[in-house]
Amino acid sequence: MNLVISLLYFLSLIGLGLCLKSKGFPPLTIPFLSISISSLVLYYFALINILFWGIFSNIILGMIFLIKYRTLFQFKFSLYNCLFLFYVLIIISVLYKSNLSHYDNFSHWATIVKFISFEHRLPNSSDTLISFTSYPPITALTIFPFTLNTANIRLMLIVQFTIIVSAQYTFLGAVRDKKRFIFSACVISLISLSLALNQSIRLNNLLVDYLLPIVTVASIANILNYSNDNNFKKALFSTTILTSYLFLIKSSSIFFVLIVWIFFLYKFRCKLHTIVGICLSIITFGLWQLHVKLVFTKSSKHQINFSAYKNMFVSEGNYKKTQVINKIIKHTLDLYHNQSTLTILLMNIIIIFIAVLCIYKKYAKPKLFSLWCIINLIYITYWLLVLALYLVSMPFEEAIILSGYDRYMSSVTILVTFFLGFYIMQLIDGNMWELDRNKRSIFTFKSLRTKTYYQYSTLVLLIFSILGIISESSGTKFQDVQNLSSFPVKMERNIKENIHYNDRNYLLVDKNKSEVDSYYASYVGKYYLFSSKVTAISEFMMGEKEFRYLLDSYDYIVIPESHYTFNLMVSKFLNQKNIGTGIYQYRYGKLLKVKDNNKYELRKEQ
Repeated sequence: MNLVISLLYFLSLIGLGLCLKSKGFPPLTIPFLSISISSLVLYYFALINILFWGIFSNIILGMIFLIKYRTLFQFKFSLYNCLFLFYVLIIISVLYKSNLSHYDNFSHWATIVKFISFEHRLPNSSDTLISFTSYPPITALTIFPFTLNTANIRLMLIVQFTIIVSAQYTFLGAVRDKKRFIFSACVISLISLSLALNQSIRLNNLLVDYLLPIVTVASIANILNYSNDNNFKKALFSTTILTSYLFLIKSSSIFFVLIVWIFFLYKFRCKLHTIVGICLSIITFGLWQLHVKLVFTKSSKHQINFSAYKNMFVSEGNYKKTQVINKIIKHTLDLYHNQSTLTILLMNIIIIFIAVLCIYKKYAKPKLFSLWCIINLIYITYWLLVLALYLVSMPFEEAIILSGYDRYMSSVTILVTFFLGFYIMQLIDGNMWELDRNKRSIFTFKSLRTKTYYQYSTLVLLIFSILGIISESSGTKFQDVQNLSSFPVKMERNIKENIHYNDRNYLLVDKNKSEVDSYYASYVGKYYLFSSKVTAISEFMMGEKEFRYLLDSYDYIVIPESHYTFNLMVSKFLNQKNIGTGIYQYRYGKLLKVKDNNKYELRKEQ
């Protein structure tokens, strides 16, 4: 039944896309626009606690559209589509075998997807399993229809990658002439470059730091696409939808939404309808903030709370704040270890090179200085915001080790990289020998030499893009191999995952003390055991009475890997040898293995 619902939901997305196509929306914008609209519908239904009805509403409307506009369905075998198909197949083949390992997957992003998939609702104040209650849920809601009542990590990764790909597909809309091979090759090359800049987390994670700039760039490409035809109404509609979606990816997306609307006002200027669109996207985000305030009484980490910011800033001494600032500045200026600073420096060099080349060749260079100012202004502003985040929102223990710094900065680095790439594409488009795009062909070159340059440039870009995609897949595979010995993989391999949300107490045995001290083991345990009451312990050197009391304090004892000290205590005090991996209960002075933790055959004695 769950598979049928997921399949119908997928068909409904196609139906919605065909409906948008019938209204004249460009094919490049339709996939992501369809996903965004359907996800926002789910979001509004989730706010009023009838999420499942949101799925049925999407399915019913989508199927009506699919039947009505079925004749519009077609797939064109262009170079752009073929390159994207290659890209999708390569990455999916890797994600299909991937495992989650990053800390934040289990502290929030994977856990919220699993929670919504099984509970079919947003968490409330009693759901202590979800720690970061202020994080917007739109990506989890987008994944949810395809992971109904299942906890398949690979499926989660593939669906999130589908969101990313649908947003990336819009990028070709940034140029007027979409038929030239060189622009298709440029877009795929930029995507390959962005994957290289995203190496801190890669695609085998449910974190949204890569999705943020990609959705922002998709919104910018949409605006450029519609501005080419001066289509204000469709531009406003799609920008309102996409910025509403962008708002709900992460709290820090406010900065990215602001960039999109400023660019929209630059292209179309301010009208009454524009103000309405901006207000609608703000209301969408405001509803989430209101929901958090009404449902949750305590502030969570990274929640927008100015009084909490003030209290933390005051509570931290000047010495600690100075330490954090010095650490961030030192890391920022370290070109050898800081990829974002090195990238922005190279971008400035490229802009200078373009300026010199345009002067020497007498090419038109529209607003190059403005681009240089915008790129550096965006980067510096975001850097200052990240610095403020570390000072007023992050605990000192995390701030002093720059937890997540490279990941945060990679978002803005990827964003400005695409800005420069789009400018170069438009520069090439505007300086071609034949300015009339409808008359361009293989014969409309200034000379045979320029045609040869064009062909070789396209070939080089194609090779670069293909190698970049293969490199990303190889890097992800290598990371997956390294993760085979990680704690989450051991949990998945040796402990049957719990799919029933419960409040039972679990003792999680982990021999790695650092994983216990950092709460990594606890978060992984909470995800797999689907309970907020999971305590990870690595030290078991204690007396018999204390050891028996410890075991009796928990409903279940979970052993994902052999622990020498724990096995020694069991052998010495319980007279049991060869305790293997699995889930146990302490009954009658012995550890009894539970065959199926989802059925809970063994119960604690009342």
